[in-house]
Amino acid sequence: MIPAVSLIVFSALSGLGFGMMVWLGLGYGPQLGWHVFLACALALGAAAGGLVASLWHLGSPARARFALSQWRSSW
Repeated sequence: MIPAVSLIVFSALSGLGFGMMVWLGLGYGPQLGWHVFLACALALGAAAGGLVASLWHLGSPARARFALSQWRSSW
């Protein structure tokens, strides 16, 4: 079985981004200066990249648009 590249990228980037957010929220990491902003921007960018990779897995832009616009009816 060969996993889809988009799912691997989604798992890696989402885990990295949200893990960094938790790590920064607990107080581990930079404390002062622009390093805090950079770390927060990297965490948010990685999580956003994971979201884009999950939409990439759907295959077509129309499916991605419907997945984002009809989130209330998924369950």
